[in-house]
Formats: sequence, structure tokens, C-alpha cells
Amino acid sequence: MHSYSQLSRWFYRRATLPAIGVFLVLLIVFRAWIFPSLQARMRLSTPLEQLDARIGFAANEAHEYLIALGEGGREVYWWTELVVDSLFPIVYTVSSILLISYLFDKAFAEGSIWRRLNLLPLLVMLADYLENTAILALLSSFPVQNGVLAQLASIANGLKWGLAPMIFILLLIGAGGWIAGERSRSKRH
Repeated sequence: MHSYSQLSRWFYRRATLPAIGVFLVLLIVFRAWIFPSLQARMRLSTPLEQLDARIGFAANEAHEYLIALGEGGREVYWWTELVVDSLFPIVYTVSSILLISYLFDKAFAEGSIWRRLNLLPLLVMLADYLENTAILALLSSFPVQNGVLAQLASIANGLKWGLAPMIFILLLIGAGGWIAGERSRSKRH
């Protein structure tokens, strides 16, 4: 618990608007340029959403998707998962933690239990890495169908997308707490 508290405080100290801005720009670059560019390089005859971008998929859909990609598409997807999707979870997790820390710092007093929730986006990142690892293993073993790996990827995908709304909820709580605190302070003056 001590290292958790240290890491939490470390992010609070770095939760500045410039730092948040840098990571939000990186998020935009990934979403608006890198991922669409890689999707185009997969050269699918019909656009299919990558497994890890889907909100849920059945294990059998994983193999069907890999077949639809074709050899060149699978190679691009493999490199995407290995390189790009190893960096992207760090970017969205740090963005989320910094933004939550910034809002919670404004909303809640030092020592509040709420302030310890700033690191919860790490759970989403862990589920994402588990999903990415399973997808990489599926790509590496293709054309062999591995139902266990496909099921693991599907479960990790469900965890990732099931936990992701938590980030949005924490942001709303932080923004609401900050607004309520500002209103309370302005009424006292």
C-alpha cells in the first residue's frame, strides 16, 4: 500500500495543465492519425474493427477476423499490437491519471479517500495489456485456432471495456467536486 500511495502522490505532483495537454495531444495523434493509418495499411476489402477496438467479441470471432485480415493484414496487425498498442495504453492511462489527479486535487482535501482513486485507470491498462498479449499470441500461432487464447482475449476485452467507464465516472466526480467546492468558497466570501 505504501508504494501505491507514493505513486498516487507522484501523479498529483505532476498533474499540471501543460502535462495534461501533452498527453491529450498524444491521444489525439494516436486516435486521429496513427490508428487510422495502420487500419488503412491492413487493406481490408471491407472495413472491420480491430479485435481490441471492439466492445466485446466472441472467441470464434477472433479467428474469423484473423482470416479476413489476410496475410499482409495480419502482419500489420501483429506489429500494431506489438509496438503501437504497447504505447497507447500508457498514453491513455497517464492522460486519465493526470486529469483525474488534477480534478481531485481541486475537489478533495489532502487525506480524502477519494484522492486515492486516481490510479484506478491502471486496472484498465492491465486488462488492455492482457488482451494485447493474447491477440499477439493468436496472431503468432495463426492458422492454428487456439480457443483458450481467443477466450482469454475476449475476457480481457470485456474487462477493459467494463472498467473503462470508471475513468469517465471519476472525471465527472472530480469535476463535480471541484465545481461544488468553488461554489461553496464563493458563497463564504
